[in-house]
Amino acid sequence: MRAALPGGNSVDLCGPLHVADEHKEQIDHYMDQLDWDNHTLIVLHYGTTWHTKLWHLSMWQQLAAKLIQRPETSLVLTWGSSDELDAAEKIRDYVDHVNGEVLIWPRVSLPELAALLARADLVVGCDTGPVHIAAAVGTPTVSIYRATDALRNGPEGEGHTRLQTPMPCAKCLRKQCEYDAQCSTSIRVADVLDSIKKIID
Repeated sequence: MRAALPGGNSVDLCGPLHVADEHKEQIDHYMDQLDWDNHTLIVLHYGTTWHTKLWHLSMWQQLAAKLIQRPETSLVLTWGSSDELDAAEKIRDYVDHVNGEVLIWPRVSLPELAALLARADLVVGCDTGPVHIAAAVGTPTVSIYRATDALRNGPEGEGHTRLQTPMPCAKCLRKQCEYDAQCSTSIRVADVLDSIKKIID
């Protein structure tokens, strides 16, 4: 309506999420200590709200092990609950077992998390808040969808890839399902890895 009035202009309803300089500096200081300046930084976020949205832990472990073999690639695992921390530790331990190294990020405030995601080169997750925060701060994403609709819920535009389970009952919106075990492994590690390579390469 404002744009239709004489001298009026349109107002953006949304835009990039602002990251405060103080939080950027905190992340930069931490990264300087790690000496990762020339590395590709990939953030993996295992957790989400529904069990039927989760990609199976073993798939995350395989993905992390593949990614850490790429030259000058560093992985950070983020988490928001005790269950997610436990999963992050299992991913880290699996990667350590195959001679890799990943960092579990400490639990931080949302502004600090936004700063970390803004610093990353890529964020990988399911249908979860950190993926949308990453998109809002301008970081490319690869996101994984099972019970929810990738086209409806996933970040859009260049630099964002959404992967939907090939199960015929996809987008079921069920929080419990007898096919959960099959569905949770239906999106292949190779497909996620290919999507990541297309973005970061």
